[in-house]
Amino acid sequence: FKFNEKRETLSYSKEEIKLGIKQKKRIIEFIKTIIDDPVKIVISSSFPMDLNQSNKGRKKLKTRALNLRIFLINQGISHNRISIKFDKKRNVSKNWKNELTLSFIGT
Repeated sequence: FKFNEKRETLSYSKEEIKLGIKQKKRIIEFIKTIIDDPVKIVISSSFPMDLNQSNKGRKKLKTRALNLRIFLINQGISHNRISIKFDKKRNVSKNWKNELTLSFIGT
């Protein structure tokens, strides 16, 4: 099998939890093209390895990811096609607290 993957990095302002209008429009346009295809969607983010479990930034990322998942479900994407993944990494973006990556993985 050959896998195709498209990634979209969503940036949030410091206090923002929900998607902005421009982000929603971009996602809706892409969803229209994949709605009937066997495409898996992964919502992911990375955070520093030395981060403690109760960090507010990490909790905010989880809330944003869950809001994004709800938005995708409301657009007609089955919950079975959506997964959320958080990774601890050594090298992360300086803006890791305000970024989510949306990956569309298809065959």
